[in-house]
Amino acid sequence: MIAFYQGGGDIFLMSYDEAWAQKLDIELLRELAKRLEVLSPGILTMITGQ
Repeated sequence: MIAFYQGGGDIFLMSYDEAWAQKLDIELLRELAKRLEVLSPGILTMITGQ
């Protein structure tokens, strides 16, 4: 996404993509965390220290 818009020089699209990327990253991390927990129960507790 970011690479696609780099040549355009459209600042709005770039910042829009950044916000989306952050949101997507958070959702991906949550999904990854769920899968990790399924694969090896207790790993989240170990990582977060709760």
